Amino acid sequence: MSIQKLDYFARQSALPEIGRSGLQRLQSAKIAVVGTCGVGSAAAYFLASLGLGQLTLIDQDIVEETNLHRLLGFDQGDLHRPKAEVLSRKIDLSHPWTRTEAIVETLRLENCNELLDGTDLIVDGIDNLRARHVLNKFSVGNNTPYLFTSAIANQGHLSLFNPPGTPCFECFMPMTKPTPTDNCETLGVTSTIVGLIGTLAASETAKKVLGLPTGILGQLLTIDLAGPEFLFTKIMKSENCTACNGSRSEAVQ
Repeated sequence: MSIQKLDYFARQSALPEIGRSGLQRLQSAKIAVVGTCGVGSAAAYFLASLGLGQLTLIDQDIVEETNLHRLLGFDQGDLHRPKAEVLSRKIDLSHPWTRTEAIVETLRLENCNELLDGTDLIVDGIDNLRARHVLNKFSVGNNTPYLFTSAIANQGHLSLFNPPGTPCFECFMPMTKPTPTDNCETLGVTSTIVGLIGTLAASETAKKVLGLPTGILGQLLTIDLAGPEFLFTKIMKSENCTACNGSRSEAVQ
């Protein structure tokens, strides 16, 4: 590792739980952030600042005016450009030790193996239940940790799924459950809850890479900034789950 890189991360490497060996582990990791608006953009930005070696940024959408208040570092000049490409460019400019790949595509069952190949952990920054079940199926079939996040109004959620040792996302939210109709357009969302959940997502991802304990493995953390209130809820494994029961070793076909 170069002297310049060691100097760049010197204050972070001073933490005993990180050190030079931890920095090397972070630099060797490949993380996919699926959905780069709001939570996803904040998570990706802070993962890069922590020294993650490779980030795959997946999002099919373009930057809209209503996105700007919760997109870290984005401005008017980024309007109507692909979110993933804009975020990739900004990270490349500010964090030279992180390699980024922008993929302007919709994640589907048909392309997830190709797009997520070699990923060490998936950060979910999307707001689409169907796409989340695609991520979950890949996670279960490939034994890839899946960090679920969401933010709406002034409330946010995080949980880390890594079956078979934990429940999976479908145990928590079965495909048979009605799709939520509320979203950021109907209920609104604050930049503060987005930033907080994104920061925690980056922190918990780094802890997983470093082999450090995390309090959200198989548990749902709910944060309500109106209080503020912080609540942990244990997620139970479902015996009837079609994703992680009887299909743990099956890769996505």
